[in-house]
Amino acid sequence: MNAWRTDSTATQLTIRSPEDGAHDLGLRDVLALLHRRNILERGSRARGGIRVTEERELQALRILLEKRADAVKAIGDVAARLDRSIDSLSPEDLNDPA
Repeated sequence: MNAWRTDSTATQLTIRSPEDGAHDLGLRDVLALLHRRNILERGSRARGGIRVTEERELQALRILLEKRADAVKAIGDVAARLDRSIDSLSPEDLNDPA
């Protein structure tokens, strides 16, 4: 069972443990985690901040993404090559050889 949900309707990722399956994350999963991390980080900077559960989720996401730094770099390279932000990337962009 996966430790996260990456469906587009999820408002919160379910993470059992940062150690659970970090090596099993594909580029699409890492992209979804980056998108969620960015949403949470923007929320934490907004007036009122974020809830404690979201703060815990953000910490777990950071740990998972650190473990997949190679995939994060690859996604950053794709974003740079396409001259777009990571937030604007879709999973299909990861397969585009452009």
